[in-house]
Amino acid sequence: AAPRVTEAARLAAGAVGTLAPIVESGSGDLGARHAENLLRDVRSAGWRATFAARIAEGPGGESRSG
Repeated sequence: AAPRVTEAARLAAGAVGTLAPIVESGSGDLGARHAENLLRDVRSAGWRATFAARIAEGPGGESRSG
């Protein structure tokens, strides 16, 4: 199960990283307050996904095994 968790965390981080520029470029169509909230949310999601991937990988970047 641990390799699946690691892979899922990596995929989530990659998906957020890929989608973030799309969200940022489209945020200009929103009102200033909504755009600010959206950008904060997408950046937070990116940080959380990357953090989860680092935790799942464990020390030294290897996958946790249990």
